[in-house]
Amino acid sequence: MKRLLTLVLLLISSLCHAELPDDFIGDLQRAVDTAALKYGITATIYLERMRPGMPMVARVRDKQCQIVFDVDEYDTLNKAYLRYFPNRQDALNGTVVHEMMHCVQMLRLYKENSEYAIVAPRHANEAMMLEKFIAHAGESQSAFIWREFQADAAAMMYYLDNGDYPNAQALVNVRHVDGDDDPGHDTAFLLSALLADLSTQRPDALPRAEFSDRVIAASERVFLAAQKTRSLKAAPPAN
Repeated sequence: MKRLLTLVLLLISSLCHAELPDDFIGDLQRAVDTAALKYGITATIYLERMRPGMPMVARVRDKQCQIVFDVDEYDTLNKAYLRYFPNRQDALNGTVVHEMMHCVQMLRLYKENSEYAIVAPRHANEAMMLEKFIAHAGESQSAFIWREFQADAAAMMYYLDNGDYPNAQALVNVRHVDGDDDPGHDTAFLLSALLADLSTQRPDALPRAEFSDRVIAASERVFLAAQKTRSLKAAPPAN
């Protein structure tokens, strides 16, 4: 797939803009610009009010990716970022790459009879339309974990592509510490395995593929290995 030119539009009401620091708006815009170029898709930012506990989500409308930030969650998210990451921009970059991978997952499901990537790998060869996926995901925790791990894998591989091992490890630590309170996003064990897997490969030996395809291939390899051992428990963070 050819890399597309990206146009990222920031849609902000005057009310929302007044409640967020200008420097945060700039950081968020840079994060979306970076992620959109990485994936080769168009993305739009929306600042809205959502239900508590969801500071940022991805959605697809009319086959376009939208990154939605909850203006009421700014303080909580900012404090959380600074607990684990050296600066907010690095944390935002990884978060947006994670959310935009969800857009890629959803966009791929719009392609009928395409080999998918959102359901757990054992279902990868089934042609599953969006309605079927939603019905399946509602019944399967492994499908939900797979989707979240794949998005986390995208964030980790974004950091590693930039030679940023400390932030890749910080992502593992975030998932480990928050795992008890948020088991649906407890991907720390899988991320540790992915980090070890990628660290054993020479950069010049990695496939020259689109970023999202590399993420899918690497995350599926690690997820299948974990399924074989049935070891989907979080590992302790590295010191």
